[in-house]
Amino acid sequence: MVSSPKLVWKCNPSTKLKLRKHFYPLALTKLTLGADLDLQHGFWTFHTAWKDRIIGGRLAVKDNQVSLVKEFLVDQKNTFNIHISYDWKIGQTLFGFRFSPYRGIQTNTHPPGMALRRKIPLDYRTKLDVFAWLQFPEATCEATSTGAVSFGTGDFILDIQQLNLYLELKGFGTIG
Repeated sequence: MVSSPKLVWKCNPSTKLKLRKHFYPLALTKLTLGADLDLQHGFWTFHTAWKDRIIGGRLAVKDNQVSLVKEFLVDQKNTFNIHISYDWKIGQTLFGFRFSPYRGIQTNTHPPGMALRRKIPLDYRTKLDVFAWLQFPEATCEATSTGAVSFGTGDFILDIQQLNLYLELKGFGTIG
């Protein structure tokens, strides 16, 4: 008899309706206006972002700050970020940088496994965004004198953590 891990499903996701409108004010830039409705708690959050395709930076307006962030890949694992922002409430320019070693390795509270994110197109302007964590069983191999073989301790657990509906607003005017 061969015993192997099962697949266990967990589904208690956070859900948001995400509205996005993209403008192209300059030929090499993309301005995004967004509003997210948290369907479980009933509150809205608003976002703006500007991405330029010349230096690859991201300009964002959030709360009382305008910021520009540029990420440089040092090699396949390491990144260097430069962050410049202006806080108009206190009238101060802020500058910082961060070196991130081992960019692909994240220390977090997730058990061993991998993140799965997929945007599934529903039509030309609507997508379902699914985020899940696939937890791996502990890797073991056991054989008994009775001939039973077991691969892995525990089960694969697929935890669906987010279900978001993206709606691209088209035809409400353009800039540029």
